[in-house]
Amino acid sequence: VLCAGAADMAYHAKLSPSGAHRWSTCTASPGQSAGKPNLSSDASMQGTAEHQISAECLENGGDPSSYVGRTMLFLRDADGHTSEEWLDTWVDEAKLFTETNRIKIDDDSAARCMAYIQFIRDLVTTRDATLMVEQRVPIGHITGEKGATGTSDSVILAGEEIIIADAKFGRGKVTAYDLVAAAEFDADGNETVAAVYEPNPQLAMYADGSLEAFEIMGDFKTVRMIIVQPAINHVSEFAMPVAKLREYVHRLRVAAEKTRTAPEYVPTSDNCFFCPGRFDCNARNAKALNAAAGAFEDGGDTANALLSLPSDTRLGTMYSNLPFIKRWVEDLESQVRSELEQGNPVVRDDGMSYALGDGKMGARQWIDEDAATEALSKMR
Repeated sequence: VLCAGAADMAYHAKLSPSGAHRWSTCTASPGQSAGKPNLSSDASMQGTAEHQISAECLENGGDPSSYVGRTMLFLRDADGHTSEEWLDTWVDEAKLFTETNRIKIDDDSAARCMAYIQFIRDLVTTRDATLMVEQRVPIGHITGEKGATGTSDSVILAGEEIIIADAKFGRGKVTAYDLVAAAEFDADGNETVAAVYEPNPQLAMYADGSLEAFEIMGDFKTVRMIIVQPAINHVSEFAMPVAKLREYVHRLRVAAEKTRTAPEYVPTSDNCFFCPGRFDCNARNAKALNAAAGAFEDGGDTANALLSLPSDTRLGTMYSNLPFIKRWVEDLESQVRSELEQGNPVVRDDGMSYALGDGKMGARQWIDEDAATEALSKMR
């Protein structure tokens, strides 16, 4: 096991891998978010603590159960820089930091960490591989930011394959791939056009950065990207040839350049969900207002009229429309559910459709079932 080391002149990228889903499609989001705080939720801080436990145990062979009862402090200094420290080892005699929050580790946290840790340990042992934990890899060649780096939870060098494994400790399902186009079938149910998949852009950036950093350590032919989510018993993976990865990363490079030269607003529920600039984004407001106005009225210039109001009355006036818009959203959800319950299709303009779920999270998802069977057989 190799521990991460700080590279010279390395810094956290503005176009971070964790935000790649957003900035690669809504190229205006980095500018819209500039100077706005990216506030951490309790859930994200819980995830930070569990990532730290997992990294320390993978590095030193420890057991996460030994962390039960310990408390992680979240700190901020006078310049706004943040850090995390364990309460039982933290000393700040100069009083340079202010505590902003704390997370106490319980049995459930330790169990989630253990599931991820054991998965990684088994994978490394099975493949007789080299593990690097919390590895800082270069991504400036993708984002155009000199010296920019990203930190991958686990980088595993396994012969001709580089494996990127990322722990997600939340309950919102994340996959190692994105479905670009659904499969098409004929009237007899035979597949006529195969589904098209792309890699999760965060993992793709880590993978490409790892190739840049470790290309002298092997002749790598493929990259394998894995998401491990212990909270919902979910593992997702996606493998692709190195050449195909680099074709995909080139598209991220083009999108990164557009964030500086030709930014475009693309407000969607996914793009806006974590965007720090979403609260005063006129593109997002206009889309929501036009959608609501178009659903029940003639529409017209409703959105433009509201957005052109003086700033001291704009927020209050838009807020007055909230009951109307919320009702529209509720009605829309009800209508979709009713159609699906009656067995009627609800299809988008890109051909993808919606389906009712039973609320149960699935376990492992694999693109190649034969490869999954072979891998599991080897592990056993």
